[in-house]
Amino acid sequence: MHGKTTIFPSGKLISVGTKTREQATHGLQETVDTLTQANLIKPVSVTANVRNIVALLTLPNPIPLEQLEEPNSIYEPEQFPAAILKAENPKATYLIFNSGKIIISGVKTDEELEKAAEAVTRIAARAERESQDKTSLQPSTKYI
Repeated sequence: MHGKTTIFPSGKLISVGTKTREQATHGLQETVDTLTQANLIKPVSVTANVRNIVALLTLPNPIPLEQLEEPNSIYEPEQFPAAILKAENPKATYLIFNSGKIIISGVKTDEELEKAAEAVTRIAARAERESQDKTSLQPSTKYI
């Protein structure tokens, strides 16, 4: 099994930590088979329903979080080292780190994940451009 399965008293199962839908379904079915063999439940078939996909996106350049001027974003470096951005289209939550790593969560399909990755890449590029523009406007200091 690749992930972990949580069993609730209601009979619902949750699979976390798998890389694919097939791995999640397989892990859930293994759990059901184990419970059936232990005579704790009657045999049932598993129908998986994806509720949340979490992905890691790594961009090649650092992201200047101070330049991130997006609505619905919070960046408080004293509290947490990433900017938190909640987007509506597609509906997703991003944790954007200065290192260029971005965690995308809250999407339900691969298509939504692709759209979310494209959207946050554009946001990061815009922040980088803003940072470069502000740097070029500042006078340089030379020591003689």
